[in-house]
Amino acid sequence: MTTHALRVPVATGDTTKEIAVRDDLITGDNGGVLFCADLAFGYSYPAGTLPRPAPTAPASGAVIRDMTSKGNNAAAGSLGNVSYAGGGFDFTGIGFTETGIVIPGEVSTQLFTNQEFLFCSYFKLPPKADWNPGPSISGMIASTPLSTQTYQTQPEIFIVSQAGTAGQLDLRVQKAINSILNVGLTIPDGQGFYDDQVCQIAVWAQGGSAKIRIKNINSTLIASGSFTVNSADYSGNTIRVGGSPSGFGSTGSKTKNRVYRAFVEDLSVSGRNPETVLNADFDRVISRGVFS
Repeated sequence: MTTHALRVPVATGDTTKEIAVRDDLITGDNGGVLFCADLAFGYSYPAGTLPRPAPTAPASGAVIRDMTSKGNNAAAGSLGNVSYAGGGFDFTGIGFTETGIVIPGEVSTQLFTNQEFLFCSYFKLPPKADWNPGPSISGMIASTPLSTQTYQTQPEIFIVSQAGTAGQLDLRVQKAINSILNVGLTIPDGQGFYDDQVCQIAVWAQGGSAKIRIKNINSTLIASGSFTVNSADYSGNTIRVGGSPSGFGSTGSKTKNRVYRAFVEDLSVSGRNPETVLNADFDRVISRGVFS
């Protein structure tokens, strides 16, 4: 077998040429996407050098590589019973302290500067019968410090959780210490959200409101509340995606999710419409057919 090498001797001066990116989400983002990870893309996970091994159950501290050029690499959190299945991390058998994808504090530091952000993740939700038994919330996404037992008294960006009521997502966005915007989103039966479908779960803050949205191939649901900025400085907080962080939730609660992909965007930098970004990303992700 003959190996060929191609050398390009000069750089192009044509500024209309698109810059190659690892994920189409980044195209046209004006540098606003701060982090993007995809657990079915070998560059991101299991990362490492070529040839990469097949992805397996994540070890605590394993690198989850950022696909932007910013190098905000994440790490697998304190994982014990998490497996790799269907292109993502499976939390079906977890206990209380597993934390999933840990996005580094550099991302939240930039978000605090402008406080117009978009967070997006892809999950498979559990059957309704396996929803968080409550009565406390059971976290799916959070940035509260792991050393605390309450998020109200510590700087926080937002929390998304399974509520104690079966079939309801709970969004809590901090406005100040001891001041929280609480938005509930009820997920109805009969639209496939409990039927092993890949779902996009997103949160964004922009233009005086905070919104939570869930989307699958059948339906899109949105709920919102009034929000401007958070006076509590959450710079440096990690954002954790997947299982229940130890900072909140009831001991023994299990989220029983599977998580596949996540990204964070500074909307004040990108200038993009969040729903346009989400719809385009959802179409690309579903067309790949790599998550199940």
